[in-house]
Amino acid sequence: MGYVVEFYSSKNSHDPSVLVLKKCEYKNDEYKRLDLLRLGQQVMHMQDLFLPKLRAISRSTMIAALMFTACVLILYLFQITFSSRDSIFSNWVVPDGVTLHEAAIQFTSGLLNTDDLQPGWGAFAFYYPSKWVGEVAYFLINLACLLVVGRRLGFVSILFFPYFIVAMALPSKDILILFVSLIFMIHLIDGRWFIALLIALLSYFIRDGSAFVLVSIFLAYQVMRRNIFPPIFMVVIAFVVGALLFGLLNDFFGDTFIVARNLSVYEQNSSSLLGYGSWFDYYVRVFGNATNLAFRPSLLDENGGISVVAVGYFVSGISMLTSLICSAHTIIYNKSALAVKLAVALLVSLAVISLNPFVQGRYLFPYSVIFLGYLIYSGRLKYVLRIYIFTIMISLIAMMAYSYSGIPGTAASSITLFNFFE
Repeated sequence: MGYVVEFYSSKNSHDPSVLVLKKCEYKNDEYKRLDLLRLGQQVMHMQDLFLPKLRAISRSTMIAALMFTACVLILYLFQITFSSRDSIFSNWVVPDGVTLHEAAIQFTSGLLNTDDLQPGWGAFAFYYPSKWVGEVAYFLINLACLLVVGRRLGFVSILFFPYFIVAMALPSKDILILFVSLIFMIHLIDGRWFIALLIALLSYFIRDGSAFVLVSIFLAYQVMRRNIFPPIFMVVIAFVVGALLFGLLNDFFGDTFIVARNLSVYEQNSSSLLGYGSWFDYYVRVFGNATNLAFRPSLLDENGGISVVAVGYFVSGISMLTSLICSAHTIIYNKSALAVKLAVALLVSLAVISLNPFVQGRYLFPYSVIFLGYLIYSGRLKYVLRIYIFTIMISLIAMMAYSYSGIPGTAASSITLFNFFE
């Protein structure tokens, strides 16, 4: 016999009655060891994490924010110093960031308009202050976004995904989507349906695919809220529907901008070994999105140096796979309604992202941070670390299996140089 905290969302979520302490039997012994003090801390964590109401920042949170800022500032100085040099360490900046930076310069200079940047002009609007402040505006805006995320989820959750820290030096849609997704989840859980749906739709103008992910999470959450289907059944439905849609996208939606653009780029990529159109191809992409960054890392550049971005991808990929394993375990064994809903949201994200012809596991990073952050912030860091160690072990085994099986590994990273002083 033990206790568990259940979170019930309502429009009047500031009323403490939305947090209910239930007495019940548990399959998980971890909850049995929670004393009343720990339970009280859990209630405070849940309220602080998901209620949009501003609260006084505690001294410990302020210290953590300052330490986080100091660490990322040191890395930023390294990026400024070494990103334009070819040495044993390379790729200090994310290649997509360089592309976005070049487009941002043309956008802020009036050489490109919103029609030219469709549908991602929203990202450039975020970084528009760079027109007056310069490239340091990218870092400051990204830092502000991650400080908000760290304030809500704990800065440890961000450290599990160092890719975001490496991406801070230049424009990053991934950081913006993480920030927007967190705001979306806050309003969704708090019962502000219209605002949550509006945020989901507006995210289209940052990254088109994220709008489909967030709308899918919104719909799945509404179904779960009404207890129409068991959570595990919801996940099964998501992947079955995903497989059916994958085979119909080209036939029924091939003329739409998003599908036509992605398929065009995919067909031009002659190095791709994946087929497209069958349910088997879809599930191969699901597996690839979930595991490729952890199982098939490319830590070296084309000259044999160490790629900083690739290391960030690898560590973040292990964290992402950890979050997926935790989500599956949570759906099966956890009795916390909120934890289960967040776990289903993460797996639904994987199902939707895998509709993309390309395997892009990093698109799952924002949703993984939110779920993993919730687990850590609600007092389950030891549980996360146990799964993390397990994930490292299976990752090492998988890397050896790929090596000995003769399956082609990912290509060495091409070297991306960027001069911050030009």
